[in-house]
Amino acid sequence: MLKVDLVLIGRTSIPYLEAGIKDYTARIGHYCRFAVRELPSVKNGGSLSSEELSRREGALFLAILAEYDRVLLLDEHGKEYTSRALATQLEAMTVQGASKIAFVIGGAYGFAPAVREKYPLQLSLSQLTFSHQLVRLIFLEQLYRVFTILRGEPYHHD
Repeated sequence: MLKVDLVLIGRTSIPYLEAGIKDYTARIGHYCRFAVRELPSVKNGGSLSSEELSRREGALFLAILAEYDRVLLLDEHGKEYTSRALATQLEAMTVQGASKIAFVIGGAYGFAPAVREKYPLQLSLSQLTFSHQLVRLIFLEQLYRVFTILRGEPYHHD
């Protein structure tokens, strides 16, 4: 069975986002083995420059992402997809043999250059800017939508 993880830095601290994430995590679990992997926040991150914080977060990401067949970074500079196009992309990955896929949300300052270089497949959810905590819920809704599209279920309307 397909394994999909949402990998991110830090805990979700806003109660209504936590509730939404829990709801969509359960829904997605009907279609694949799914987990949200929260990497620990960098200690004393508030006292670091944005570049140093991004570099340290990048090291945390690089330490675990090698275990995945495919890695997609959620990044404001990435390619925008419609929900149907994202469903097609996910389906193509599985047809090509991917059995463990990671979608990754960076910290407040985005991804370190080393992470972008190693994982060039980048997905943008919008030209709008969202907080990195809100993006978690928005992405999970879209991932749920993708699975319902792939199954032909009546959630998505064109």
